[in-house]
Amino acid sequence: MALKILSVAGARSSLIKVSAICEAIKKINSRFQEEQVKHLLVQVQADPDRNRSDLFNDLELPKPDICLQINSASHSIELA
Repeated sequence: MALKILSVAGARSSLIKVSAICEAIKKINSRFQEEQVKHLLVQVQADPDRNRSDLFNDLELPKPDICLQINSASHSIELA
């Protein structure tokens, strides 16, 4: 049974931290024939016009499994 990890990242600093996690997971999974750690990456993008594909390429991050495009609205609207 594979260990399951969910990483949620939005800001540049959190993506940098997630890149270290992704690298460690790749190293662990490369030691075994079967995937030992299942990693799901969720990107929370506050500004949908902002393109982060260059950052993903630079950090060698996999494409996010889920991308939540959250717009900057009032706190009550975002929470609802």
